[in-house]
Amino acid sequence: MRSFRPTVLALLTIPFLFGCTTIQMRIGRKPNVELLENGLVLGKSTQEQVLAKLGPPVGGGRSRLPIDSTSRMMWTYYYEEGEIDGLTLVDDRRIFLFVFLEEGTYAGYLWFSSLTEHNR
Repeated sequence: MRSFRPTVLALLTIPFLFGCTTIQMRIGRKPNVELLENGLVLGKSTQEQVLAKLGPPVGGGRSRLPIDSTSRMMWTYYYEEGEIDGLTLVDDRRIFLFVFLEEGTYAGYLWFSSLTEHNR
């Protein structure tokens, strides 16, 4: 019975501790989209050059958009930042960047961002 009391006390205290705490979170690394526009050439830059500009992707796969006749290699870059106040998510913003490669060369990109201009 004595070991039960500290466990119950800890379980009751934890929500109060988190309820009074603000946590800033950052996940991933911000991809610099300007490097794609200014540093790479469609159809000529190699995947090694893309890696040199952006670093390694967090994921990858293949894509087949309706406008494409064949599938392409796709690298995924992701960044997220937000704030948790207690147990409530106050703010959360993300960047998704998809880089397309055809036969080892840079074939374009698609990106979405909800970050404010000064946070990009």
